[in-house]
Amino acid sequence: MSKERILITGANGFTGQHACSHFLNNGYEVIALKRNQQHTDQLSQDQVQSILCDLTDEEAIANVIKETKPDYILHAAGKNDVMESWQNPSMYLKANVMATIHLLEGVRKYKSDTRVLVVGSALEYNPTQRPNHPYGLTKTFQSLISKSWQTLFNLSIIIAKPTNLIGAGPSRGFCSLLAERIVKLEKYNIYEPLQVYHPNQVRDFLDIRDCLKAYEILLKKGDIGEVYPIGTGNFHSLKEVINQYQLLTNVPVPVEIMDQNHKLANKNGHSVYEHGLDLSKIRKLNWNPSIPFSSSLNSILSYYRQKL
Repeated sequence: MSKERILITGANGFTGQHACSHFLNNGYEVIALKRNQQHTDQLSQDQVQSILCDLTDEEAIANVIKETKPDYILHAAGKNDVMESWQNPSMYLKANVMATIHLLEGVRKYKSDTRVLVVGSALEYNPTQRPNHPYGLTKTFQSLISKSWQTLFNLSIIIAKPTNLIGAGPSRGFCSLLAERIVKLEKYNIYEPLQVYHPNQVRDFLDIRDCLKAYEILLKKGDIGEVYPIGTGNFHSLKEVINQYQLLTNVPVPVEIMDQNHKLANKNGHSVYEHGLDLSKIRKLNWNPSIPFSSSLNSILSYYRQKL
């Protein structure tokens, strides 16, 4: 019996690397779609089929779909730095919006029965309201396009909206940035404090390993056309993150609490989930996170201690 085949976009990224490991370990034939041939931490190059492809090249991604004919696609590629999106919004439109259109068009033309999971963002906004930042705008467009292609062309598209993903591996999220600076201080006595503007701001942090279990369930059992928020339902302030890290290291956690009225503070783009996310749909599929927050932070520290 042949293995089920999954195509993972953004395979060089934080989610993509973990996804390749997850699905490979669960018995899938994994096709890792990468924009460049940079080194990946999670897998050796001979464990998966790697394909170089720029998703903004419509013909190139169409050919990949035509040749590989995947049973599943996890679309995890894209740009996700809120601050960078203010500087280069057109690049974010190309990477998050046009790339998604090109991918879905390839599916429509050459493998219309493929089940596609598009990774959206909890930082999307209500289209009837004022945009929050260019990144949120592009992810909102991405979800609208995915829903539209599903309806117009009867494609098997599902949308996931994860909260803040954390875990070992290359990430530019707050927990990873802080862990890297802690380890630099531990190992090399390099003090580079991370500026924090809103220490009491809360976020729902979700371990990437738990998230990928949810993604696999959605690819298998998710309702076509549905949007599934994914999170823990628990919230931790940035100050709690700092305090948790302090319990895991013997050096002072290198942070600098900034003036909250600083002109950049209102552009940091991190959502405050005042009411949380509705997790009822994903929980109906018998998914619940299992990795404690402290264990996630410990795994991040361990990653940087080994890497540096």
